[in-house]
Amino acid sequence: MIKKFIFLFVLLISVISHGQQATSSPYSFYGIGDVRFKGNTEARMMGGASVFADSIHLNFQNPASFSGMKLTTFTVGGSFNSAHLNAFKGNEKSQRSTLDYLMVAIPLKKSGFGFGLIPYSSVGYKIRNTDPLTSDYKYFEGTGGVNKVFASYAYKFKPNLSVGLSAHYNFGQIETTSVNKIFVAQLGTQEVNTSELSGFSLDIGAYYNYKVNPKLDLTTSFVFSPQTSLKSRNTQ
Repeated sequence: MIKKFIFLFVLLISVISHGQQATSSPYSFYGIGDVRFKGNTEARMMGGASVFADSIHLNFQNPASFSGMKLTTFTVGGSFNSAHLNAFKGNEKSQRSTLDYLMVAIPLKKSGFGFGLIPYSSVGYKIRNTDPLTSDYKYFEGTGGVNKVFASYAYKFKPNLSVGLSAHYNFGQIETTSVNKIFVAQLGTQEVNTSELSGFSLDIGAYYNYKVNPKLDLTTSFVFSPQTSLKSRNTQ
């Protein structure tokens, strides 16, 4: 079963890193694009709260929660996005269906191990503008984004205290293209910029659960993410 999970995981890495365009916003031009990752489905349905952890749901925003898993667990999440873009000269509509995360958790004796893939940010825009009087033509396009592969390990020191560490490898490619053609000039110009991004990051987490009485539990969660940077190899 574990071999099947690993095979599916590797297969989907290649699909996600090359095949997804998860946004149509022109604002994804800035930085590494629109940041998409906002937690798993359970956390989003709770308004982003991600403190709680149990034995059947993956809370991968806190690596310490992997120590509470009782069965090998596989989870995948996707989203559908519909956008309406309004401009002075017209309106456009776009729709996107994307994979948001892919996770596997494997319980061990007093600990837990997990790994997964998160498409973290996306760049996706295409803008054309033709002047009806002069036929001047401008075109802008951007594609790509940043993906995150992670591996997490958690250990349960006491029945109510767990700590965990999650290591991330961030990678991706962003390509932007701009074309400018002026009617009075014989030739136009085209500029293509490509940035290959990579870098490592860490999450350190702790999870504590105290039973106040048989009907009331006190739960607290802590996650620390040290500042990190991405390396960018650029060509123009």
